[in-house]
Amino acid sequence: KASSKLKSLSVIIRQSLFIVKIHELTQNSERYPVILTAIIMGTGFLLPTKVNVLGAGGFVSALNQLLSILVAFYIASLAAVSSFSSSYLDKKIAGLPIRLNVIHQRKKNVIELTRRMFLSTMFGYLAFISIFIYVLGVLAIQLGADIAVLLEDYIAINTSRFIFVTAYTLLCTNLLFTTLLGLHYMSDRIHRP
Repeated sequence: KASSKLKSLSVIIRQSLFIVKIHELTQNSERYPVILTAIIMGTGFLLPTKVNVLGAGGFVSALNQLLSILVAFYIASLAAVSSFSSSYLDKKIAGLPIRLNVIHQRKKNVIELTRRMFLSTMFGYLAFISIFIYVLGVLAIQLGADIAVLLEDYIAINTSRFIFVTAYTLLCTNLLFTTLLGLHYMSDRIHRP
């Protein structure tokens, strides 16, 4: 019974991450979060004072407040897109088709997405990644000091901190750019014939 629950969880996670497999989106959009992360990290090093990352009112704490709102927004958007009765949403995407590689019964299939499938995939991804970032932030705030005590070495602490902040920032910038893509699509692109 536990293995079937684990398998179900695995399927949910893989389906939530389908947007990562959409070739047309990841082809060019991967670099923008990386560039913004590099700018943020570079700026952090150039500042005369140390940036408050995990402390009270710090970067992670403030972002987690925003994420708690965004998670609800993404889940509500997913529910709305999935259940809204409209034949318009069931049409293929105009212009360059967006395809998704899926494996079903051990066979690789390429499916062309409808507007509804694209939006559902995107909001599912956004909900999943925002929950993941939120949990990661909570764990970092709660366990950061304990991990620093365990490491004891100044270089190891700073290296671990740098790796965490870089990865966390990269996830957040990815969330930002994917959200902007969703806003663009919902406010402009979806209304084009």
